[in-house]
Amino acid sequence: MQERSNEGAGFRLSWTIEETAERNDGRGNQVKPKGLNRSLDWLKAINETLFPPLPDCPLCRQSLSIYGKAQGRTGICRRCDEELSQSRNDYLQCPRCGKYKEYKGKPHTCSVPSGTLCSNCTEQEPRFIRAWNIGPYQGILRQSVHDLKYRGYRQIAEVFGIMMADRLWSAVPGSTWLNPWGHLRNAVLVPIPLHPEKLYRRNFNQALRLAEVIGRETGLPVVDILARRDDRTAQAHLNRQERMHNLKGQFYLIDSVEDLGKKSFARTAAIIVDDVYTTGATVAEAAITLSGAGIKETYVLTVAAGVGN
Repeated sequence: MQERSNEGAGFRLSWTIEETAERNDGRGNQVKPKGLNRSLDWLKAINETLFPPLPDCPLCRQSLSIYGKAQGRTGICRRCDEELSQSRNDYLQCPRCGKYKEYKGKPHTCSVPSGTLCSNCTEQEPRFIRAWNIGPYQGILRQSVHDLKYRGYRQIAEVFGIMMADRLWSAVPGSTWLNPWGHLRNAVLVPIPLHPEKLYRRNFNQALRLAEVIGRETGLPVVDILARRDDRTAQAHLNRQERMHNLKGQFYLIDSVEDLGKKSFARTAAIIVDDVYTTGATVAEAAITLSGAGIKETYVLTVAAGVGN
């Protein structure tokens, strides 16, 4: 091991690399020099002050220093932003419910609904006027919805809420310069409710959290007026007819809304907010219940929509 010395001043100073990190206390115990850790802590603090570490992307949870931060206020990385932007390009989109269908032709930009109605909308007239979403329920969108619902990553609701608000702004029917909200000027945001037992297990309702962010971004009021009767069979593995049967009569208006009377909502449009649009069974049942509150027009806004026929 290399040794250094200085004898010109009447003393000999010597050390090795190992001795700098650890020294012997004379009793066989190795101890770290007291000043070294303090110096390293100071250097680390100064470095983090001058060059604060970038946070992680809320979707993929990779450091933003790896892929860079995407433009906008979502705080996601460029890779996730590009995947979300490109995720719609391989599909046609139903112009009514917003579901996706695989597109076998050459790649195209599906920035607006395209193609014919999906099989569900063809077979049965939807109970809502129009549905919008961010993209198809796959890839990073699917994983992030799962992380939000089942792993409690609530920051994801902030990201998706901002994106959903932007999507709504770009899709408002009848919008003009003098009336930017068009047909939705009297709209309220209505989140799909969770049954109290499921709410207790998750400790939050993802649809309500999404609606709150959308409301903050758009200025539209959030009206939490629906409740759920019981926690029935999970919907994930049921087909459309089974879901319709499973959800029949599931929702009801909370007492405070019934006390207001139908006149309060007679000229109001409702925008139902949920995480995923799959078959439309959930929002259809919710729309039926909302009509009982006097709501005449119902729209749907979700994070994602399924891929089907």
